[in-house]
Amino acid sequence: MPSSRPARTVPRALAALVAAATLVTACDTTVGFSPSQQKWGFINVTALRSNTGEYRVAPSASFFRGSITSVPDARIRTDSCFAVGDYTPPTSSNFTGVTFLDAGESVAAKIGATTTPLPRVSSTGSLTYSLGSGTTIPYTPGDSVVITVPGVAGGFPASEVRGRSAEPFTIDPITPSTTSIPLKWTAATDANSALIISLQYTPAGTSAKTQEIRCAYTDDGVDSIPLRQHQAWSATTNVNRAVVITRLRTSIVAVTDGAMELISTFVVPTPTP
Repeated sequence: MPSSRPARTVPRALAALVAAATLVTACDTTVGFSPSQQKWGFINVTALRSNTGEYRVAPSASFFRGSITSVPDARIRTDSCFAVGDYTPPTSSNFTGVTFLDAGESVAAKIGATTTPLPRVSSTGSLTYSLGSGTTIPYTPGDSVVITVPGVAGGFPASEVRGRSAEPFTIDPITPSTTSIPLKWTAATDANSALIISLQYTPAGTSAKTQEIRCAYTDDGVDSIPLRQHQAWSATTNVNRAVVITRLRTSIVAVTDGAMELISTFVVPTPTP
C-alpha cells in the first residue's frame, strides 16, 4: 500500500462536517500547531438513530497532507448569529489540493467498552478508514471515544486522540416570532461542547434560493436569538423554514508535523442510518 495518494478533494462527509462548524473555528494554540501545517487527521463520530429508536454510528477517518484555513473547536463560542447566505447542503462541501496519507492497515475506534477496527478503504482519488457501505454499530451517545492510529513511515504518524461523543439533548421548539426567540435545551455536562443552530428559509419568489442563518452558543442550556438576527427567517412571506440543531464536541492533539482531531456531533433531527 503506498503511503500517499494524490487527490483533489477530501471526502464530502468530512469536509461538510468541518464546514458546518465554521462559526466555531479557531486554532488550538495549547497543542502547538496552526492550520497551515501539513498533516491532518479527522475522525468523525456522528449520531444516527434507527426507526426503532436505537442509536447507531458509523465512525470514519481521513488523513491527508495539505493546507486548510480553520478547524472546528467546540470551546470557541460566540453566542451570536450571522447570515451565511445561500444554504449549501453539507454534501456539497469539499477541500481542494490535498494528498491522502496512509495511516496503517486499520484504525481502532473504541467507543464505550467496544473496540471496532476501521479498515483502510481505497477508491479512485481517495483513501479513508471506515466500515463497509451501510454498516453501522450500536453505541450510546455520550460514550467515551479513543481513536488509535498505528501510523506508517512516510504517511500519517502513530497517534491517539481521546474524547467524548456528543450526547443527546432536547430543545424547546424554535418558532417564528416578532420578538427575541428564547432558547432552552438540555445543557452539556462540561465546557467542551457547543450548540450550533441552523435556521434555513426560502423567501417568496420562483427563483429564490434557500438561505441560512447560523448561530453558535455556549452549551449551557439557555440563551436567545435577538429579533434582528432571526427576522429574515421569521418573515411571514417565506415559503418554507427549517431548523437543524447540532451539539458539537471536539478533541484535538498535536502529531508530528500536524494535528489530529476527533469531531463528534449529535444532530436534531437525528438522521437515520
